[in-house]
Amino acid sequence: MRASIATVAAVLLLAAVAFASGRSPRPVIAYTQRRTLAHTELYVTGAGGAREVGNGQNPSVAPDGRMVSSSALGSIGPALTLYATAGRRLHSFFNDRVIAVPLAWSPDSRYLVVLLGADPPRITSSWLAVVDTRTMTARTVATGIIRGASFAPSGPDRLVYGYEASSAQVQDPVVNLYTVNPNGSDRAQLTTDGKSLQPLWTARGIVCDRATTRGAGRSPAFQLWLLHGGQSRQLTSRAVVEIVPRAASANGNRLIADYAGPGVNRPLAIQLSPRWVRALATGGRTVQGAGISRDGRTLLLERGPSARLPPYEGVVETVPFGGGQPTRIASGSSAAWNG
Repeated sequence: MRASIATVAAVLLLAAVAFASGRSPRPVIAYTQRRTLAHTELYVTGAGGAREVGNGQNPSVAPDGRMVSSSALGSIGPALTLYATAGRRLHSFFNDRVIAVPLAWSPDSRYLVVLLGADPPRITSSWLAVVDTRTMTARTVATGIIRGASFAPSGPDRLVYGYEASSAQVQDPVVNLYTVNPNGSDRAQLTTDGKSLQPLWTARGIVCDRATTRGAGRSPAFQLWLLHGGQSRQLTSRAVVEIVPRAASANGNRLIADYAGPGVNRPLAIQLSPRWVRALATGGRTVQGAGISRDGRTLLLERGPSARLPPYEGVVETVPFGGGQPTRIASGSSAAWNG
């Protein structure tokens, strides 16, 4: 373990004090460190430093900071495991014939929505399942080609997901947003444009990708839009190959997203009001957005490996929303944060 206890404590101290007074959840950053090709350790941080809680990849931290999920590394054991951040395995789900990727938690930390796919993956086959952490059961709520999912930021618990209705038209797939209850009931279609996907439900509305076709033989371009009260508002102006909203501040005014364009892949810091969009510096390395603090002042990033680190290790760090000197959390990858 190579996390700096002093650094982590400095980043999380104010949030920890707020939690102790009952005003906010306990702050937790999770990340992984790969020891061998077949073994990846899962760590969580708090004001007291970093500790190993289990193994796996693609962690996702519950909003209350008490649980973290982890996906299996390859076809070894159950596809998804829940751990208490105190360091105890709670329950495992699904078998070793599927791949499980956690997508989002409900705000009350009861439900976790998970994307399930065949192992090996088949683009025409996936499932959207909801894990209930009270009953430790899982229920399928949608099948087909799923394009992202997110829970409403406040109760009652309900989720939105992107669903591709046609896989035959490769250049112009028909994909729309749907909402559904965690038990699979009351499914409703939200968009009809046939080009909305990767939803992130925020306090100011649903942020999603919208595809723009660019002619025969060319892949669609994407931009971010905000859907609220039956109205749509464009958030980004640069058409890119891919863009995914990752997380939002508690009031929904600030976001972190990842975008890809010709020869570039980097995070975006987005503010809705006053409108402000900024591509974060990468320093010549691959950088991915991993989270944002509840107050929107701090971003969590995963920076790709350099020549001074093993080829599978990067750096987990925080950086001010408006830019500035990064704060190193640990060497590792697959960072996640409950803000």
